[in-house]
Amino acid sequence: MMRDCLACIVGHMGDENAVLAGLELITDNTGNSIPYYLRQAIENLLIKNVPITGSPGYYECHPKKNSGIKAKLLEMVEGDERRSKSAMMLLGWIERYRLERGRPALEARHPDFNCGTAWPLLEVIEK
Repeated sequence: MMRDCLACIVGHMGDENAVLAGLELITDNTGNSIPYYLRQAIENLLIKNVPITGSPGYYECHPKKNSGIKAKLLEMVEGDERRSKSAMMLLGWIERYRLERGRPALEARHPDFNCGTAWPLLEVIEK
């Protein structure tokens, strides 16, 4: 209950620093590994909703560049045993969204190219 309340607060704050801190709320040990409001906050960092002129209530989704969250998730996949599966799910969701709907200009596919980890994370998937 407290975890969901904190995720709601992070979601309403909505800035990148709050969401990065909020990633500590994900866990592999529960059925609700990624709280709803945290997932919404992550989505809002990665997707810009642009209203369609002349169509109230409708919008187009455009990708926004945000490699900071991807780098943090990759760090969690590699070094956080309690959150690695959930972080991997989020990275997969982001990558799938990027493949289906486009990637922002100048956003690298790899979250942190300098870390030396292969992408996509096939060896992590096999574990």
